[in-house]
Amino acid sequence: MRFAYLALCALFFTFILLGCVSEEKKPTFSTNITESGQGQNITNVTNETAAANETAGANETGEEAVNETVPEEETPGPVKPRPVPTDPNRGPDNIFLFFFDVGFGDSVFVKYGSFEMLIDGGPNETAENVTAWMRQIGVSGPIDVVVSTHARPQNYDGLHAVLDEFSIGEFWWNGVNTTDARYKELLEKAAGKAKRVRIVERGYNYTQTEFTATVLNPSKRRFLSNPDTDSIVTKLSFRNFCAMLMADTTGGPASGKEGGGFSEGEIGIEGSLVAAGYDMRCDLLMVGAHGSGVAASGQFINAVRPIAAIISVGPNDMRLPEITTIRRLRMQNVSVFRTDQYGSITIKSDGINSIGTNLELYTPRADTGG
Repeated sequence: MRFAYLALCALFFTFILLGCVSEEKKPTFSTNITESGQGQNITNVTNETAAANETAGANETGEEAVNETVPEEETPGPVKPRPVPTDPNRGPDNIFLFFFDVGFGDSVFVKYGSFEMLIDGGPNETAENVTAWMRQIGVSGPIDVVVSTHARPQNYDGLHAVLDEFSIGEFWWNGVNTTDARYKELLEKAAGKAKRVRIVERGYNYTQTEFTATVLNPSKRRFLSNPDTDSIVTKLSFRNFCAMLMADTTGGPASGKEGGGFSEGEIGIEGSLVAAGYDMRCDLLMVGAHGSGVAASGQFINAVRPIAAIISVGPNDMRLPEITTIRRLRMQNVSVFRTDQYGSITIKSDGINSIGTNLELYTPRADTGG
């Protein structure tokens, strides 16, 4: 009897020890930006997002998706978000870039003094928002330049509402023929509204006093089977400030496969720009293809060396942006800002300081973390 009693006691304590060892792990969450001096963390990964990262399968680059955890003391990035000022100075001594929150799409408005430029208009679902935002920042027309980077509805469709409401000076497109009836309608509308319709390609420069827009893509040889590869890429320069807007281009090799295997396509548009020897150094990078896993390659980030990156993205079935892309940026100490987390983002610069210290970033969600 005593032996049975001792055996039961030993079994009981064994179960207790096993329970302590197998205690369930707690989920970890990362922070994107830490407001220095205020003790305020801006959370980048929510419980729901973290769970999705843990359970998802392989991404489009073939790498296994894993949950991102960046300890607070290692949170990268020199750029801190600020609340939108109630009375911003939009005089000629500053340039403003407005990255509108259009969901899964792109729309960027550039304002320098009286000069105004719109690059893409987002999808049709947010077209009224784009025109309302433009009125809010004082746009009444004519808009000097309107750019349609390529024939993807999430990029061009909102331009219909813009052309319906505002007069425009020039309309730029990439000259690639398409079977998209809605895009053909946009081109016809532009021909009737714009003072000039211009097909642009690599090497074209447009200058207004201290501002220059340089077209870096498409090249003279178009990749007709892939509209993304022929997207208009623009480098915007103002004094010492520079922004690189990549539209839907990537670093390959996926673009090479879709582009028919051309040598330039095989290394991607990013690689072709680096190989061409262009001065790529810029304060700001708008990441191509909504943060695709083949965008913002390590080579390209090293060439641009941005201090901040914008990813224009919303709900989508492709799981964009990909965590591998965000990691590549953060490994280079680049602050990453997503419109689905921060809303519409405003960049302001006087272009006076040396490159890499030339911008202020404002968002209505600076205090809430998106």
